[in-house]
Amino acid sequence: MNLPALTAPFLIALAFGAALFFHGAYDLAYAPALGCLLAAALFLVLPDIWRDLRLPRGASVWLTLGLWTYLSLSLLWSTVPFASLVTWLNLSALPLVMLALLCTSNGETIIHRTLAALCLIILAIALFVLWQFFAENVQRASGPLPNPNNTATLINLALLPLLAYSLSAPKAQKPLLVAALAILFAALLATGSRGGLLCLVAGIALLALTLRLTIRTQQKFSVGLLTGAVLIFVGFYWLTPTSLSESLPILGNPAADASSFERLAIWQASWHILRDHWLGGTGLGTFYLYYPTYRLPGDAVSMGQWAHFDALQLGTETGIAAILLFYGVAAAWLMRGWHGLARTATDSPRRPLIAGCMAALMALTLHAHIEFQFYLLANLILAGTLMAALYFLTDKNNKSFTTIALPRREAFIWSASLLLTAALVGLTIASAAGGVHFLKSARSELKKGNLDGFIGYIEQARRYAPRSFIDDETQLAGLYVDLVANPGAQMTREDVRAAYKDALQLLEEAEKANPAWADIDHKRARLYAFIDDQTEPNRRSKARAAWESALKKNPLHYRAREEYARFLLQQGEVETADRILTDGLSHPLNRQAHTTFTRLRQQIAPLIAARQNYLQPSSPATTNP
Repeated sequence: MNLPALTAPFLIALAFGAALFFHGAYDLAYAPALGCLLAAALFLVLPDIWRDLRLPRGASVWLTLGLWTYLSLSLLWSTVPFASLVTWLNLSALPLVMLALLCTSNGETIIHRTLAALCLIILAIALFVLWQFFAENVQRASGPLPNPNNTATLINLALLPLLAYSLSAPKAQKPLLVAALAILFAALLATGSRGGLLCLVAGIALLALTLRLTIRTQQKFSVGLLTGAVLIFVGFYWLTPTSLSESLPILGNPAADASSFERLAIWQASWHILRDHWLGGTGLGTFYLYYPTYRLPGDAVSMGQWAHFDALQLGTETGIAAILLFYGVAAAWLMRGWHGLARTATDSPRRPLIAGCMAALMALTLHAHIEFQFYLLANLILAGTLMAALYFLTDKNNKSFTTIALPRREAFIWSASLLLTAALVGLTIASAAGGVHFLKSARSELKKGNLDGFIGYIEQARRYAPRSFIDDETQLAGLYVDLVANPGAQMTREDVRAAYKDALQLLEEAEKANPAWADIDHKRARLYAFIDDQTEPNRRSKARAAWESALKKNPLHYRAREEYARFLLQQGEVETADRILTDGLSHPLNRQAHTTFTRLRQQIAPLIAARQNYLQPSSPATTNP
């Protein structure tokens, strides 16, 4: 047994485990996950470069690489490069895993071990979900993932292949498989995900259609599985406090189902973004920055991070070509699986495996139309592994591969190029993660009141982070704004003016790299509001314009709205301040912001009433004849 066959599955499983805790660009879990994937790819591909290198030539693989290439090119015109860079790094996990597993000589063995390891991890997640549901009384358990719908998708990616495999598995393995299926199905119900349940039904329908003969030959076993599933479902639906009993009956009825109504509002707003940016999009990973401007009143709950429709979100971020490529990739893999089934005998043990991979990938794609599934690193790793498995299973006599025997000199060049590429990508990952790490350390020092430590970590972030990482600049600008607002006894007027100029320069640099970020305008408005008239004669009009720009970019920026309202009150514009606060209360806010706006309006109300009474003309005096 060679080293790659042992090491690669372990590294991919390790990456998958780290990816479960990745929830966004400021979660550093993506760095070790992608590092493990790079190491696994090198372990798998480098040895074969010196022997016979196999390259896949199927349309499904090359369309997938075509979509990834287009997303890579979109970085050139992104309006927010750092957000796009981190998103691109994570999306690269799918083609990286898929190609690494396809280009190795003993790929089938390694894929089998990798899938087994990933399924064991998902089984552990399912047990944790059930513990959350029963022990902690969580109505919709989500495990380590961002929300229960994502957990449901991950469970389906393991449940459907295992279900298909159980139909043709050796008799000795069936009890363990049945137990695993029961745990996974119960955990799926514990998530309360209606979309996950419907996608599971769609996957089972595909299995029933493609494995009719296998099901008939395993009729007793199949009936037992169906009976067990019905009993588990009935138990969850009637006997436990799951949300399914309330949410299933109103599914698809926007008038009664707030979630469906919210989705429709998000999709409509996303369509408006696509209509305005149809050619190149707003930039990969920038949906959350542009969505607030387009948000509709029907979306009163979501945080505005996702379109809950991956193809549509890719279109808003990178242009309509991404939508066409997305569906082209989905169709190519479905056709490859279908043609593979047509060439496989009905009694072949490979047939259930092909159908299981197809069903899992189909369930993932369907669920991506109502959730953000292809933006999650864990899903991408597992999807890349399933794609590689499906490609191998549908290959006939190695006709889907081209074998290249490289001369020693060319093998050296290929190896050096691969190592150099991996090193550059690794440095990019380390640089992006390093910037976030130093920024978090700087914030921690600032909370402790250690200004020297804060500035030291900010300088570290500026030194090592990518140029597109502007959070360090805005944080330092924020410190200068606070110094301008509260200069203290030790700061002279020249010191204040120097801090003012430095803050303006930092904010201008940040805006070049992220013109959609409302917080830059908010900090600039605060700077104008606090500086003296001699330094900035037009400071009031500039502060007003900056705050208006911030709220136009992000109506949910409640700090900007609150400080703008207080600024207007100082200027005596009570009606305008009340309008700003009233508009803010029409948007979804956290409890603190809602309370603050309400109290401010209560304080303003007597001023408005007094002003109206003063301006109201007095009625003419009546005289007696």
